[in-house]
Amino acid sequence: MQCNCLNNFPAHTPTTTDNANGYHLTTHFQSPRNTLTMFVWRSFEAHQMHGQHCSIKLRVPKGTVVMLNMGRWQMSNSARVQTGSMKRFEVGVVTNILTEHPDIQLLEVLVKAGRETAINYVALTGKASVGDEVLLNVIAVRLGLGTGGYHFVVANLTSPTAVPSSHGHIMKMRYSPHQINVMSADAQESEYHQVLKDADSINGMPVLVGELHSMLAPASAGFKATLGEESNVVYIMTDSAALPIAFSELVRELKSKGFVDATITIGQAFGGDVECVNIFTALLTAKHILNASVAIVTPGPGHVGTATKFGFSGVEAGWMLEAVKALHGEPILIPRVSFSEKRSRHFGISHHTVTVLTRITNVRATVCFHNFDGDERKYVEGQIKSNRIAEHHNIVWEDGTHGIELALSHNLTLRSMGRRFEDDPQYFLTASASGVYAAKLLIEHRLPRHNDVADEKEKGK
Repeated sequence: MQCNCLNNFPAHTPTTTDNANGYHLTTHFQSPRNTLTMFVWRSFEAHQMHGQHCSIKLRVPKGTVVMLNMGRWQMSNSARVQTGSMKRFEVGVVTNILTEHPDIQLLEVLVKAGRETAINYVALTGKASVGDEVLLNVIAVRLGLGTGGYHFVVANLTSPTAVPSSHGHIMKMRYSPHQINVMSADAQESEYHQVLKDADSINGMPVLVGELHSMLAPASAGFKATLGEESNVVYIMTDSAALPIAFSELVRELKSKGFVDATITIGQAFGGDVECVNIFTALLTAKHILNASVAIVTPGPGHVGTATKFGFSGVEAGWMLEAVKALHGEPILIPRVSFSEKRSRHFGISHHTVTVLTRITNVRATVCFHNFDGDERKYVEGQIKSNRIAEHHNIVWEDGTHGIELALSHNLTLRSMGRRFEDDPQYFLTASASGVYAAKLLIEHRLPRHNDVADEKEKGK
């Protein structure tokens, strides 16, 4: 048996007990960060003990190399992780309502492991009260995933039918146990149906398309800082990540502080101020019903990546840009840029952005970068050249500083991948610069043409 402890954290020599099925290993170690990550080839149980002192028990075959990596997985005091078969559901009792909004509750629940937190979506399961017995989906927490940290209420066993009524015949989360009917703006029974039936253009409206939910804050701040607080920012949330917009604390904050004026949820996503079937009717709704100055399109929280060229949620940005162009809008991609990333594929311009621009979208978009200085500017320019991005898209540079200053003056949350503005300024400055550029298009009335055929005819004159 070999046991390796990574990151130079002290580990005691493991003790082993031989039996017919393999070794039973017990080892103790200390972690200054009180965190635990394990990579093993067979099932295991992990228990975090008191404070910084941890104990692990593993049941593994003879000859298995066990590696303990102390860097990432945050576990609760009673966490029990086991690969293979795991229960997705547990029953708990609501012991406290920690926070509450009209569409969401954060609950303290008592489960076998102790007191933990759970999210309750009012539209799906009704309001919960202290003492209610609830069925919980616990799998993300038990797996220690990035989407973990919370359980989710599947049903209120005490009041199973106390769910708010809803209107409309368009279904979201279709053919799932939680499918919900909504009043979609484009539905026949909607008061906006005739407007959307006749509309087929957004008349040059700039549309910012981002890969990550966290881009919404700096992009809206850059736009508002340039065009003024009277401008109308509409956020369109796609369905490639979180489906309930109620999950986003950021959206609530942006609306309460005046950075986002209205929201639209599309596809299977739900809970926006307005519901729409897809990105096309959402863009038309933003322009003709909500009177948007600009639309910002991103997924909700919970982006997925797989370290492959095409295996990430943000590929949708490619066809979002195409939808903007098809409706005669101005497509602007917010590039994902970071010089704090440790992963080489995301250093400088992320490979996600490169893939969207060079392999996914078929329209010419504008890509706006912050006015970086020195080596950072050279590095980004080198990536633009080596990937031949400027051959297919318009590259512009703007100063995102004023947008960030406005955001910070309102104590706006600027956080992405666990990093704050001071940890990764280039990421937030770039998104802010994109908002600045969109606002300047409106101020200076220098929108380019929105018809590729017309562009070609103009060149031929």
